Amino acid sequence: MNKIKITYLINSMQNGGAECMLWDVVKHLDHSLFECKIVCLFNANDFPETPIVHVYSLDFVQKRIHKNPYYLKKIINYFEQNTCDILHTHLCYADYFGHIIRALNKVPLLYTTIHNTVEWPRKHITVLSLFEDTLIQYVDRIITVSEDMRRFVINERHCRDNKVVTIYNGIDFSSFRHLEYNRDLIRSKLGIDASELLIVCTAQFRREKRHDLLIDAFVKLLQIIPNAKLLLLGSNGALKNNIEEIIQKSRLTDNIIIRSATREQVPQYLGAADIFTMHSENEGFGLALIEAVAAGLPIVVPDLPCFKEIMNEGIDGLFFHFGDTNMQADKIALTWKNIQNGNCFWSQSAKRVLGQFSIEQHVSNLTTLYLKDYEYRINKKNILGGI
Repeated sequence: MNKIKITYLINSMQNGGAECMLWDVVKHLDHSLFECKIVCLFNANDFPETPIVHVYSLDFVQKRIHKNPYYLKKIINYFEQNTCDILHTHLCYADYFGHIIRALNKVPLLYTTIHNTVEWPRKHITVLSLFEDTLIQYVDRIITVSEDMRRFVINERHCRDNKVVTIYNGIDFSSFRHLEYNRDLIRSKLGIDASELLIVCTAQFRREKRHDLLIDAFVKLLQIIPNAKLLLLGSNGALKNNIEEIIQKSRLTDNIIIRSATREQVPQYLGAADIFTMHSENEGFGLALIEAVAAGLPIVVPDLPCFKEIMNEGIDGLFFHFGDTNMQADKIALTWKNIQNGNCFWSQSAKRVLGQFSIEQHVSNLTTLYLKDYEYRINKKNILGGI
């Protein structure tokens, strides 16, 4: 059997949740079955070149990208010259162009993974949103990262439910399973005493992550626990400078620390913390939350469907009402009290997520879909060819 050629189309390979997921998927796929390539619209790649993962850039510029016929012509030419059996798109711009490619019948099978609703606002219908929702009907398989996201795609983007399947994101937990946490060393480097409360939030500095609400809740927490510290882990995002300015103006530089972290460093920082929290108003699937649970941390997050689908109240952590920063501060303080009293009710959570949300499980589910759909297409082609 010839290898199935899969091309993954994505905006860029800058370090982010979807990008890290794709990188892990391509590394863990069975390369005796699949021949994989990653194609980026924009020239940005934070990941190293390896013998089994090739990253190619189309060198697009993110300006009026939907209206520039040059980009459309270039991507059509690329797929005419570089054929594949399956095209799998990730994130908005890549989805847009990938859907056009499928509508023009330039690829045999098109998969699309929908990671969030932020890129697809549907409060106001526009010409672009109508075009996008028309194009998505040409997709052969739509993968959503949660059941909440699946409902959004079916109800808001009007996709047939038999096309849409949920495959939870998977994480490469190897660095968590075999990690020796050096809690004291990391805390020493951060200038934090062993007895002080260290709260961590892993999130890029984007609007939907709502660092403003998190900082407001932390200010209220300081009234209860004056020596608490907050570690914000994030390597990029449009609002990073704004958040740094808020911290400085609020005179919180002694209590709030910002660090960029590689994927290898994140588990170390999590291992040095006491509690994970965030105040995000939109998560397709909480990769950062799952990593925190895998590191053995209790969770304090909003009671939104995206969180409630993967976390259990009183088992993995505590919920607060979105927007209620007083409640968030109170729930963090209550969790800290539980820690001090030795009541770690979340002690079994890490074991659960290590099995349920592993990259191995994700790739296994994805492989089953690839093989099933590819075989169906081949059989259908043979039947039609014989008529």
